[in-house]
Amino acid sequence: MHKKFKNERAFSKWLAKELRTTYKEKIVVDVNTETGYGSNGRADFTVCFCGAHISIELKQEGKELTPLQEQYAEKVTKAGGWAIAPMWPSKIEELFGLLDLIEDLARRNKRTAKKNYADALESMGEEGLVDDVSEEIGLGEEDGSGS
Repeated sequence: MHKKFKNERAFSKWLAKELRTTYKEKIVVDVNTETGYGSNGRADFTVCFCGAHISIELKQEGKELTPLQEQYAEKVTKAGGWAIAPMWPSKIEELFGLLDLIEDLARRNKRTAKKNYADALESMGEEGLVDDVSEEIGLGEEDGSGS
């Protein structure tokens, strides 16, 4: 899918709506340029998706990052987040592929966390707490594995 957009603002509006529609309650999208006055260097989108911090800097096709935008992307990456910069309209499929990968990793991590927690409680003789705590924090609900 290679969509064409009149300008970066149209691309921004489309992408925000597409992310919110596709991922619903799994995603929070903060559009930092809705007023037209974003912070110098700060990415256009700050996203929380399945527990991952993602910054997305939108650009028209072929445009590059400013030095301040490059520095911001580097800071996000060093802090353990994902920096997608520059995000061109031709890269939309790659963005959604990355989000699918992050979602899969989050699902796997949830299962692993539950198993590790269950093992720790069992080793302390507290195996009855596993189901109570797992239910309370929502482990095993979304992945369909039941474990």
